Amino acid sequence: MKKYLLSLIIVHITCISYAQKSDSTIMRSKTIAYGFYEHFTELKSKKGIKNGYAEVKEGSDIVATGSYKNDKKIGRWRYFKKDTLQQLYNYNTNTIEHQVNDEKLKYIIDSLKDGDKLIYPSKIGGSYYGFRFLGPLYTIPHQIRKTQGKFPIYFIFHLNQKGTVMNLKIKTINGRNQYMQEVNLSKLNDEQLSFTPAMVNGKAVYSFLVYEGDFVTSSIINASGF
Repeated sequence: MKKYLLSLIIVHITCISYAQKSDSTIMRSKTIAYGFYEHFTELKSKKGIKNGYAEVKEGSDIVATGSYKNDKKIGRWRYFKKDTLQQLYNYNTNTIEHQVNDEKLKYIIDSLKDGDKLIYPSKIGGSYYGFRFLGPLYTIPHQIRKTQGKFPIYFIFHLNQKGTVMNLKIKTINGRNQYMQEVNLSKLNDEQLSFTPAMVNGKAVYSFLVYEGDFVTSSIINASGF
């Protein structure tokens, strides 16, 4: 009987050791886009699937930290601009626990009344990390390609009660002239389209979120403000 129990213990320990060895982690790095690259943890038994701690950097600056489980973000993720925490988002509860206001963001919500309790819509990931994908979407209107100057751009997101992007338009203003571009949403991924909805008196409502940028044209066309 003792030999039998001893054998079971040895087999159990062997199985645990094998599982730990087969599920040991490995760190990988991958360029995401727009100057960002990600360090993430991967189980050897699940290659290509993120599991564990991850951080996103721009040069030596950390712009995001958090954890994955089976390739999905879980728990609290922190999003930074330089050394400032812009947003703390909890993926378990789908709530924003901390956020810094950004002057580049404007909001349009219909039928507001005095005394209404309002929560503005937000881009999950904060404005610095979350909106980095916008720059490459913009096409400079041909009418002002040869005009030198600095021009404002407005990225206008129409959101429904779930925070789903209904459409995205880009408006450029040059004096009295306005130029509108509509973005094909099928070109964007789920993370780029992830928002929290506007809330009025505890009820989710339709809204517009407007992100303001700018671009500069000269002998060599440059874009800035994203």
